[in-house]
Amino acid sequence: MALIGTETALRDIWYGRVWRAIGARVVGADGDVTALWMPKGSPSMYPVDAAGAEVRIPVREPVLAERRSSRDALALERPGSRHSIWLFWLDGTFDYWYVNFERTLGWNGVCFDMVDEKLDLIVTPDGAVSPHADWSKPRLPRGWQSVGEVSPGLRMG
Repeated sequence: MALIGTETALRDIWYGRVWRAIGARVVGADGDVTALWMPKGSPSMYPVDAAGAEVRIPVREPVLAERRSSRDALALERPGSRHSIWLFWLDGTFDYWYVNFERTLGWNGVCFDMVDEKLDLIVTPDGAVSPHADWSKPRLPRGWQSVGEVSPGLRMG
């Protein structure tokens, strides 16, 4: 199990490869839930298309680009769970909770792995719930016509 204070990464795995990753620090671990802190400016890798635009629909051989995270985040991960809870702060002020539907794979001895199901909810401090904006208007792969065509591929992870 990861030790508190360990520098690590949270990785999204698709087709046996890293699809997305962000640097994190273990700030809590009680055997059931692990808390990962990702401060603003944490290094991350994300998938891009040939033009360099970020993509959300996984492909077998992703091209990853580097960037720094734009805000502070805390992820609460539970191995084997079908979701994680994230908390986001913008400039030191709590912004929202984020329910990330995923297959949490857990600690592999070096980092935390999961398979993101590409469906997320945002809960604002006033209790309003909405789907993550990227899902309400997904960027479909070239040649695909609808979310219905994409959905079977999302289950393949």
